[in-house]
Amino acid sequence: MPRLIFAALLAILAFAMLPGVATNWLVQRGYIESFGTTDAADSAPKAHALQTSESNHTVANYNGARRTVIKPGAGGHYFAQAHFENKTVRVIIDTGASLVALTADDARRLGLKPRKSDYNVKVNTAGGVALYARSRVGSIRIGQVDVKNVDVLIAPKGALNITLMGMSYLRKLKTFKIERGRLILES
Repeated sequence: MPRLIFAALLAILAFAMLPGVATNWLVQRGYIESFGTTDAADSAPKAHALQTSESNHTVANYNGARRTVIKPGAGGHYFAQAHFENKTVRVIIDTGASLVALTADDARRLGLKPRKSDYNVKVNTAGGVALYARSRVGSIRIGQVDVKNVDVLIAPKGALNITLMGMSYLRKLKTFKIERGRLILES
């Protein structure tokens, strides 16, 4: 009987530890973000993460660096909610685009209203050459990753169906990389 009680206590202890062990395994392999640790001797980077309800990305603060982790969406593309001077725009991350390219509708919602004569920048697109307007946005933020003074292009009406988050935003980051299928932005 004492052996049975001892075995039952060991089983209870093992089951109580299982969630912590499983969580540590998932964090170490990058499948989930850490919510921080309480062990001061832990040498692993401490992180505080929050899954946002508005999109498919996680924001985190790693030892002072701001980080956003974006899971791939439809077709393996990386979509995010970007905040252009606190106005939300759905974007697709596009490392092949030299600049951020706003749809005409998104630009109008942001208060950018180029004149017809401003459409003088030739852009090679999948559909051929198109004329875009050049502008600048004071700040663009995805999650906690904020960039100031970003050059943008404004597409003519009907040329784009989603805003492209191009290299004029990405090259201002500390780093951006794809790790285990997730896009990581860090400033």
